Amino acid sequence: MDIKALERFVSDWGYSKNLKPIKKSHDKNKLISIIGAGPAGLSSAYFLATYGFKVVVYERHSTPGGLLVEGIPAYRYPKEVFEKELRYIKDTGVEILLNQNVDKDKFINIVEESDAVIVATGAQSPGEIGIEGEFLENIYNGIEFLREINFGNHEVLNINKYDRIGVIGGGYTAFDVARVSVRLGANPFIIYRRTLNEMTAHPGEFEEAMREGVNFHFLRQPIKIEKVSNGLKLICQVMKLGPVDESGRSKPVPVKDKREIATTKILTQNISRRQPDWWWKQFHLKIEKVTLMRFCSP
Repeated sequence: MDIKALERFVSDWGYSKNLKPIKKSHDKNKLISIIGAGPAGLSSAYFLATYGFKVVVYERHSTPGGLLVEGIPAYRYPKEVFEKELRYIKDTGVEILLNQNVDKDKFINIVEESDAVIVATGAQSPGEIGIEGEFLENIYNGIEFLREINFGNHEVLNINKYDRIGVIGGGYTAFDVARVSVRLGANPFIIYRRTLNEMTAHPGEFEEAMREGVNFHFLRQPIKIEKVSNGLKLICQVMKLGPVDESGRSKPVPVKDKREIATTKILTQNISRRQPDWWWKQFHLKIEKVTLMRFCSP
């Protein structure tokens, strides 16, 4: 049973019938403040509002949504769908304040005014491969790449037809980058250190990407990146599968004295993002008055 397809059918039907959210409890006269209007912040706001809490969301950017609008391409999550979902959330009474830079003083004020505070600033820090050359020009984090596309800044990436675009990783962001690149007329290829069976993305993603023209290089581990006259040179260690590791997947191990070289104009790293500690630690506060909750969207 395809649960996500059933959920999509129900939500599409509900929006077509102009259904409104239902309050599940009477007003509690309690204020919940949420820092961040990404997936975690908006979801928390919606459910809290339906249970009668007054909810105010503080968002740093000029638009709410976080990764929903920045890191998911339109072919997978059309903007009009997000607008419907955002309107549905606001119909519960959620207030969203934009362009809010929550520094130490503002955070203290929010805490003093609230009965509880949820910090939902998300996984903002990109992951790193940890190899030589990964910070050269024309190397992007996958979310950064998708953000430029989603916000219409194609010229920043300077992608031309038939350009080769290397995509490191085997999760959904890697597939999104590759499939968006196809739609821009480029020739993307995904580099993954394991095999298809170990990819975290759904197998259907692979089938659709293949049909669209994405190429794959399995059992290849990037070990060095160099700048060359025609773009970037990616040096990869050839791998083979070894014992199962803590993730429950076969661990890739190097094949002795076997390497390959690929050239590309643009390279994207699609490594798991992490939640930064700098936002939280900068305040150096001991807060006992309210409940503080901390969420990090996956």
